[in-house]
Amino acid sequence: LHTNACGDFQLMSRHYWHLLRGYREADIVAAHVDGILSYASYAAGVKEVILNEPMRIYHIDHDDKFTDRLKVRKPRFEELLSLPFIPMRISNKMTSLYRKFVGDKRKAEAYGIPTVSHSEYLSLCRDIVAGKRSYVFNDDTWGLAQESLKEFIIRTAG
Repeated sequence: LHTNACGDFQLMSRHYWHLLRGYREADIVAAHVDGILSYASYAAGVKEVILNEPMRIYHIDHDDKFTDRLKVRKPRFEELLSLPFIPMRISNKMTSLYRKFVGDKRKAEAYGIPTVSHSEYLSLCRDIVAGKRSYVFNDDTWGLAQESLKEFIIRTAG
């Protein structure tokens, strides 16, 4: 699956968009929503189509990337293992063992708002593809389903 900056290029039929109920809606910074949708689509049976020449699109790298704003906080135990007097080899081994038995407890945030860390993203995607978790994240009130929106007609054909 193409999941590198994939949100810039995702196209989907209305049928599948409604089947999947759009991007995952959560009260967090929207990290990895595009990649999660790619894996959810795959689990739902949507076939990815790669557009070749002459339809190829290139992504222009830009400033103010999400990764520039991302901060990952380690648990206190991992912080202690990072002290300069502990050899890196030992620190890395202890951190690896800690995460193996306790789990990866790092917390990601952007601008102080929680978000999905890369390890949480990978775990979530694995569970979706393995069928351990639903590929539909939102309930039937997703999007603006509960909102009454005013409609304005600017001009009619005539």
